[in-house]
Amino acid sequence: MTISHAKAQALMDSLREVMWQGAAARRRMEEPIPGIPHHIVSFLVVIHRADGIRQGDLAEALQIDASVASRHVAVLLEQQLITRDVDPRDRRAYMLRVTDVGVEALAALRERQTHWLRDVLADWDDTRASAAATALAELAERMTEAAHALPRATSTTEGPAE
Repeated sequence: MTISHAKAQALMDSLREVMWQGAAARRRMEEPIPGIPHHIVSFLVVIHRADGIRQGDLAEALQIDASVASRHVAVLLEQQLITRDVDPRDRRAYMLRVTDVGVEALAALRERQTHWLRDVLADWDDTRASAAATALAELAERMTEAAHALPRATSTTEGPAE
C-alpha cells in the first residue's frame, strides 16, 4: 500500500505550511528565553534532549559548521544556560550539559508554547488532538529514519531551520 503522488504533494505542502507558520509565530513572540535569540534555542533543546553532548556532535546533529556551533555555544555558556565539563569517558573532550537555569527556561518556553497551541486549537477536542499527535509522531519517526539514510551535504554553514 502506498499513497498517491498527489496525496504526498498535498501532505508535503501542509507540512511546509505548518513549519512555516510555526516559525513565523516563534519570530513574532517575544524572545523565547531572555537574552537568547530564537535561532539559538534549538541548540539548548538538542543539548537537553541528549542529556549531554560534545560540541562536535551538536554541530553534526544540527547540521551546521563547527564554528557556527562554537559561537552559539558561547552565548549559552555566557547566559549560564549550559555548562562545558570534561568528558569523563575521554578527558581530552568536553561535554555540554543544560544547567538548572536552562532546564527552567526550557520548561517556561514549553509552557508558553503549549498555551499558544491550546488557543490555536480551541475548537478541537482531545480525540482530534490525540489523532493528530499520533499521526505526527509516526510521520516524524519515519522522516527521521529516512533523513538519516540520506547522504550528507558537503557544506553546512547555515544555522538550523526555524
